[in-house]
Amino acid sequence: MKKTEAKEDVTRRNIRARQAKIQREAAKRPEAILNEPKRRAQEERFAAAHQNDSDEAILLYVKVEKARRKKRLKRSRLIGRAYLMERFGSRGNVITPVNEMLRKEEETEREFTKLKCLF
Repeated sequence: MKKTEAKEDVTRRNIRARQAKIQREAAKRPEAILNEPKRRAQEERFAAAHQNDSDEAILLYVKVEKARRKKRLKRSRLIGRAYLMERFGSRGNVITPVNEMLRKEEETEREFTKLKCLF
C-alpha cells in the first residue's frame, strides 16, 4: 500500500467516525429528549404538581436548578420546561428574572464578604 492510499484510507475512516458522532449527537438533541415517553410523563407530572404554585415559587425552582448546574441551564435538562413555556410564554420571561435573582444574591454575598473583612 502506498502512502497516499494509506492517507486516503485514514481520511475515509475519520470522515465515517465524524459522521457517526454527528448522528449520535443528533439523537441526543433536545427535541429527541423531550419527546421520549419517560420525559413526557415527567413533564405531565410536573405540570399537575405545580399548577397552583405562584410565579415566584416556580421561578425559585428554576433558580435552584440553574444554581445547582452552575452553567447555562439547558432546555433538555429542566423538568417542567413545557409547562414553563405555556405559563410564562417564552424562555426569556423565565430566565431573565432568575438571572436577576442570582445576580442580586451574588452582589449581596460580595457586600457581606467586604463587611466581614472589616471586622
